[in-house]
Amino acid sequence: MTAALKKAIIDTTRQVANNWINDAKNWSRGDSFSGLRQTPRYQWHTPVILEVLEGRDAGQSCYANTHDISLGGMGLTCRHPLQQGTLVCVTDDKGDAVFGRVCHCAQSITTFKVGIEFTA
Repeated sequence: MTAALKKAIIDTTRQVANNWINDAKNWSRGDSFSGLRQTPRYQWHTPVILEVLEGRDAGQSCYANTHDISLGGMGLTCRHPLQQGTLVCVTDDKGDAVFGRVCHCAQSITTFKVGIEFTA
């Protein structure tokens, strides 16, 4: 990946994430978890498409539902396990997208809870 392409991905991710956070601020208050978080996290519930960009599942996509968002990343649930460290793209219904890496994935009763750190 060229430096120019990497910069474009980072800039786009920041811009889209900021737009999504502003949308979330209209519906919820920020939670800094008693000052332990670097940036406030906002509840944000919207359907998205999650696409795996690398690894054994590259090219596969699934529907997911967001749970929360911050400047550093987002939480969502989906029906498929994702490997930690995997590069993914998350796209909303308007076609806006962010890129990030899976930082954790835990199985719940019927879904998987996934944490995604935005690419920086």
